[in-house]
Order: sequence, then structure tokens, then C-alpha cells
Amino acid sequence: MEGQPHPYAPTDLKLPGYAPNFLTQSTIVSVYGLSSLLVVSLIWILSEFTGQLLVVVALAGLATHWQKHNKQNLQ
Repeated sequence: MEGQPHPYAPTDLKLPGYAPNFLTQSTIVSVYGLSSLLVVSLIWILSEFTGQLLVVVALAGLATHWQKHNKQNLQ
């Protein structure tokens, strides 16, 4: 505690074992922001792929239903 005083009030409060942050606030916020951006981007990309995949699956399902329906009408 000799190197840097704690930021709490009262300033003469004894905090045994207090260790100041070794990262700056801007570093912490930057890492958090970039991590959040990465997660949001990955979710967006995966949802775009999944959305297209769902359209293909839905069209395949409609095609299958149409084929079954036409077979029943032909008989």
C-alpha cells in the first residue's frame, strides 16, 4: 500500500492486502468493447447463415409436401 493509496474514503482507512489495478481503465473498457463486438458479430454471422439454412429447409419441406400432394391427386 506504500506505492499507491486506495481510492476509498476515508483516506486513512487501513486496507490490508489492497492491490491497485495493474490495467488502466481504458485498457479494460477497450478489451470489453472489442470482446462484445466480436461476440455480437459472430452471432450476427451465424444467424445469417442459419436464416438462409432455414429458408432452404423450408423450401425443401414445401417441395416434399407438394410432391406428396401431387401424387395423391394423380391416383
